[in-house]
Amino acid sequence: MVESKYDRIMNVLENLYNSHEDIKACMVVRSGFEGVTMFPENFVEEISDVWDPINKSLNELLDIIAKYSIYEVDKSYIEILNFGIFLCTIGMTDTALITFINLDDKTDSVERVSQKMNDILRARDEIVEIES
Repeated sequence: MVESKYDRIMNVLENLYNSHEDIKACMVVRSGFEGVTMFPENFVEEISDVWDPINKSLNELLDIIAKYSIYEVDKSYIEILNFGIFLCTIGMTDTALITFINLDDKTDSVERVSQKMNDILRARDEIVEIES
C-alpha cells in the first residue's frame, strides 16, 4: 500500500515531535491557516485559551515570510506567551513548518531553539521532498 502525502508528512511531524521532549507541537500550514497538518492533532484544543493571539501573530508572520521569500528569508523565530515558535518556509511558498517549543522552564530560549534547529530543518527538507 502506498502512503499518501498527508500520511508521509504526518510521519515527519510525529518524528520531529518525538525527537525533543519540549517540542509541544509541529504543523505545516499555508498563509490564512489553510490546509493545516498538525501533530499532535489535539494541540489547538489544549491551548485554546491562548490560541487566538498565537493564530493572529503566526498568520501575519506567514504573510511576511511569503512576501520576503524572494530574498531568501526562510526562517523566523518568535516568542508568544510560553512558547518559542520556529517557522521555516516550505520552498518559495506561503507554506511553513511551524514548531512550538515549551518555554515554561526559564532556560535560555534561543539556545534551546538552536539545539533543535538541525532536526527542524531536516524535517522541513523531508517535507519539501514529499511535496515535490
